[in-house]
Amino acid sequence: MEDQGKRLMIAVVAALAIMLLWNFFFPQAKPPEQKPPAAQTPAAQTTPGTPAPAAGTPAAPGAPAGAPGTAPAGTTAKPRGPEQVIGFDYPGMRAEFSSWGGVLRSWKLLGSQFHEPGKAGVPEDLVRLADSNHRPFTLSFTDGSTHSIPAGAEWRGEKRSDHEVVFTWQSDDLSVEKRYRIHPEDYVLELDVAVQLQRGSAKQGLVMSLFSQQDPKTRQKGKWSQQPREWTASCDVGDDVSHWSADAVASQVRGERGHVSWGGFVHSYFVFAAGPIGGGDNLECKAYGVNTAPGGMGVDLVFPLTTLEAGSGGRIAQRFIAYLGPKYLQKLEAVAGLAGGGEGAPAFEKSVTLGIWGFIAGPLLWLLGRFYAFAGSWGIAIILLTILVKLATLYWTHKSMKSMKEMARLRPQLDKLREKFKDDRQKQQVETMALFKAHGVNPLSGCLPLLLQMPIWFALYRALAVAAELYQAPFLWLGDLTAPDPYFILPVFMTGAMLLQSRLTPSTATGMQQKMLSYGMPIMFGVMGFFFPAGLSLYISTNTSLTLLHHLYMRRTDASRAQAKPGAQAEESAASGSKPAVSDADGEGAADGGERDVESGKPGRSGTRNGQRSRGQGRGKGPGRRGGRRKRSSRSS
Repeated sequence: MEDQGKRLMIAVVAALAIMLLWNFFFPQAKPPEQKPPAAQTPAAQTTPGTPAPAAGTPAAPGAPAGAPGTAPAGTTAKPRGPEQVIGFDYPGMRAEFSSWGGVLRSWKLLGSQFHEPGKAGVPEDLVRLADSNHRPFTLSFTDGSTHSIPAGAEWRGEKRSDHEVVFTWQSDDLSVEKRYRIHPEDYVLELDVAVQLQRGSAKQGLVMSLFSQQDPKTRQKGKWSQQPREWTASCDVGDDVSHWSADAVASQVRGERGHVSWGGFVHSYFVFAAGPIGGGDNLECKAYGVNTAPGGMGVDLVFPLTTLEAGSGGRIAQRFIAYLGPKYLQKLEAVAGLAGGGEGAPAFEKSVTLGIWGFIAGPLLWLLGRFYAFAGSWGIAIILLTILVKLATLYWTHKSMKSMKEMARLRPQLDKLREKFKDDRQKQQVETMALFKAHGVNPLSGCLPLLLQMPIWFALYRALAVAAELYQAPFLWLGDLTAPDPYFILPVFMTGAMLLQSRLTPSTATGMQQKMLSYGMPIMFGVMGFFFPAGLSLYISTNTSLTLLHHLYMRRTDASRAQAKPGAQAEESAASGSKPAVSDADGEGAADGGERDVESGKPGRSGTRNGQRSRGQGRGKGPGRRGGRRKRSSRSS
C-alpha cells in the first residue's frame, strides 16, 4: 500500500509538469488561416498622413459595413482644419479626445506598473493605433443607409466639466451628438449617441467602431509556462466570447450576430471593449484587419437599419459603456452597476478566464488584494497568503508528518514482511495493511501536503496569467511578478530548500525510489521554476521554507521527548512505588520475556510452571546463597 502512496505522489507532481508542457506542445488553437475569396478581402484603408478619400468613393469589395474610409455615393469630404485636442488628467490616468471624428485620441494608464514593457518612463497607452483615421469610438452608418458621415469629418468639441466632453457634427440632413463621461477611478467611459434627422425620411443603421494594434515585432508569444501576451479582437455574442488574433482577422473578416454584450480587444492583463446599454439583440459584432499598420485590427458593433421620419420620430438614441483598463475583476464586475444594472449591461468580467480553478483563483485574488492593502507590496502579499494557506492546512500537514515518521519506524518490520512474502504480493499487501492498522498509520498521508497544495498552485498559476494586479509589479530584485525570475535566484533557492526538506522527510522507500523522491522531484521543480512566473516561485519557495521549519521543529520536539522519557519513567515509577522496567540486550522488556525473577531482576523463560519456579529462575546472587550456590532444602515426607 505504501508503494501506492509513492506512486500517487509521483503522479500528482507529474500532473503539474503535464499541465505546463501542454501549453507548449498544444498552444491555444487559432482559426485556420484560409485565403479568403475576393468578396471577403478586407477594405483598403488610408495610410497615416494621407488625406481621407472623398465620400462617394465606392467601398472595396467585402468591406465591413460602415468602415472608415468608405462612404455612400452622393457625399463629399471637406478638408479638415487644425486638430482640437481636449484632455483630462487624473491621478491614475490621462485621456485625450480629438475633434477629427470626435474620437478618443489617447487613454494612458499611469503608475509604476502600467508602462510599456522595457520602458519604465513611458505610460501604457491603450489607444494603440497611431492612424488618425482609425481611432476608437468612430461613428458611421451601415451600407444601405440613406445618409452618412464623411470619412475624416471635423467635429466641434466642448468640455462641459472635469469628467464630460461633447462633440457635435451637423449637415443639412443629420445632426449627431456624442457625449462622453469619464469615470477615472473605474476605468470606465460612457458614450451617449444621439442622431436626429433634420428633414424627410431615411433609413439609418448605426455603426460604432473600435481600433487597436498588435505589432508583430512586440508580440510576446506564450511559452510552455506562460500565457501569450498579445492583443486579440474579441466579441461576446450570446454569452460566448470569441477571440481572434491579428493574423486571423487580417486574412478574413470574422463576426457573429445575435445578442451582443460587448466587443473590443482583450490582452492578457488589459481590456479595451465597449457594449450597448439597454439590450443588444439582433446586432452584429464584426472584426477585421486594418492594413494601415502591421497588426492593425478593427471591431464594429453594427445595429440594424431603422426607419426615421423628420420630427419626433426621426431620432436614434443609443448608450454605450466601455471599460478601458487593467483586468481588475472587481472593477469589471462593477461596470454593470454603473450602467444601471439589469440584463442589458455588458458582462466585461467574462474577459477574465480563470479556467476550471476559478473557484480557487477568485478567492486567492481577493485575499491578495486585502493583503496588498495592508502591506503595500504584492510580493509581501504573496508571502502573507502563503502563511495563511499554511496555517489553514497545518492540522492535516502535521498529522501527515507524524504518520510518515511512524512509517519510517516501521521500516524494519516492513522489510521483514517483504522478505517473508516476496512471492505472494497479495499476502504481503494484507499483512502490510494489518501492520499499518495496528499502529494507526495511513500510508497515503505522505501525499496529503502535496495534494492540498497542488490545486492552490494550479489556481495561482492561472491567476498570475490574467491578474493585472501583479502585472509588472516589482518586488526586491524582481521587476515583474508575472514573469520568470530574470536572475534565477528563486528557482535555485527553491531547489535547495526542497532537497534539504527531502533529506529531513522520513521515508520507507529504498534504492531508486528513494533517490527519485529525494532528488528527482526537487530537481524537476527547480527546472520548472526557471520558467514559472516569479509570483508562483515566490509562493512555492515560501511554502517550502515553512515546511522545512516545520520538519526541524518536529525533529527537535522528538529529540526533547526522547531525552525526557527516562526521567519521566523514573518519576512515574517512584510515584507508583515500583521499579522501572529494564530492557534486555534486544530492547525487549518483561512483556516479551515473561515474568521477571524478583531476586535477580532477569526475565524468565516462561514464567511459572505448575505453580513451581522454573529451573534457572532462582540462580544468581542474592540472599540465601552460600558459596555461590543455593542451599537445598530437604523435602518433607
